[in-house]
Amino acid sequence: MENLLSTPISAERLGQVARAHWGVENRPHWVPDATLNQEQARNRFDNGPNNLAVLRHMALNILAAQKSKISTRRKIKRAGCSNAFLANLLAQI
Repeated sequence: MENLLSTPISAERLGQVARAHWGVENRPHWVPDATLNQEQARNRFDNGPNNLAVLRHMALNILAAQKSKISTRRKIKRAGCSNAFLANLLAQI
């Protein structure tokens, strides 16, 4: 049987390396997917997907800059219910 890798490593170490690789691949995509339901978007043509991705990232950056201890998802819900909280977020721009 041929070696899969150039350096022999244990199965445990191979698992660690594979998980670390996919963690780096998936981490930046998880927050927009989990908090903004990005995968549910139906815009597929022209510049629409890229434009909306930029707006989502801007919104997440604004929410991250807000210093309360609540989660990003709760901040989004709070901004939808409280005009004062929304104005506070928008004042950071």
